[in-house]
Amino acid sequence: MISDSYFDMTHGDFPAADEEITNEQTETLCKELCGKVEFDHGDIFHKSFGSIHVKGEFPRIKPRNSRETIAPEDLNFQKTKLAHWVESIFNIQKDPKYFDELISVTVVLAAYTNPFDAIESTQMFLIMKTILVYWHLDDVLEQAIDRLNIPLSVIQAGTQQILQILKGEQEPFVQVQGFPIFKPLFDAFVNIYESFSSHIPNFGDISWPLYYFRQRYFDTMQWYAVDKIESSYSEDTFKYFLRLVKLVDELGIVIYLAHGYCLPKNVAKSPSLRRMMDITNTYCGHANDLLGLKKEFIYEQKDNIVVYKVLRNGSSLEGAVAEMCELQKSELTDFIRLRDATLRHYSNEKNLLAFIDTLESVMDGHNQMYLHSRRHLCEGSIKLSR
Repeated sequence: MISDSYFDMTHGDFPAADEEITNEQTETLCKELCGKVEFDHGDIFHKSFGSIHVKGEFPRIKPRNSRETIAPEDLNFQKTKLAHWVESIFNIQKDPKYFDELISVTVVLAAYTNPFDAIESTQMFLIMKTILVYWHLDDVLEQAIDRLNIPLSVIQAGTQQILQILKGEQEPFVQVQGFPIFKPLFDAFVNIYESFSSHIPNFGDISWPLYYFRQRYFDTMQWYAVDKIESSYSEDTFKYFLRLVKLVDELGIVIYLAHGYCLPKNVAKSPSLRRMMDITNTYCGHANDLLGLKKEFIYEQKDNIVVYKVLRNGSSLEGAVAEMCELQKSELTDFIRLRDATLRHYSNEKNLLAFIDTLESVMDGHNQMYLHSRRHLCEGSIKLSR
């Protein structure tokens, strides 16, 4: 559990409850809390525009809780442990390189987005297992919808069984005809739910966010099977659907629940906190689009907003990158302002501060992941500073 002293830390002097936050105060907070993420991808080539040198920068938030740069050897214990767990459930021999990269980036992401626990702790391993399965499931569904044309009814038959597990109403597995990968995924979710339940005595009472966010994700992914978002809709609608499948706010929920906390539903559903969770998704999603841009153009990733702007809307690559970098700044500015107003409004809800701290650590730790990720083809092209 997070220690009681965790809640004694404050973000600084806030205006009184009956005062409005001025633009000047918000700008001051941005200067205090933001560093920079700089990227230089060199030349990116595509047949539609030739070769263009791509670089830029956007701000990063400075969370109160973060982890210093981790030596690679300090992650070996959890990588080995996670690899053994993966091998016990999934058939990694079908694609050993994929699973090796997935394990490596999962351990890095968990270590940086969850600075509250020791890297070799039980809580950290629980979070790592969950991240890896969520990530793998996302890859599986994306492939099922975009490449294999698996019928929607088949996908629903699999995802509904996973939702029953997260609802605490697990039933014996029913084989999904034509899509056997759901059996190991089912087993993995059973293992994760049982691990949470063993670790947190009252988990059944506080686990509803896992079910709620998985259902939202599944519903959105299934709509991709109904209608191709990237080719049918405006940029605003495209962004809306992308935000719902980015999973980063869900990562914040997983970390928070792993420490035995759950926000009351009235707080969790408040418009300000929901917008902050939206920003967590969009900020990290845009970071992925910008920092993994070289890979995205190589494979013409349809779920990248920069690729969408350039290949579908006809924007210049330089203009699209500059626009997204500017949007990152405005998103963080709004997050900081909303954070302070939300903490004032719900001043009696002490667990709220821990959750907002978690969102901030997730956003900044997500940036740190790209420094070490082979999956995104951006090693050596990114610099973080304060």
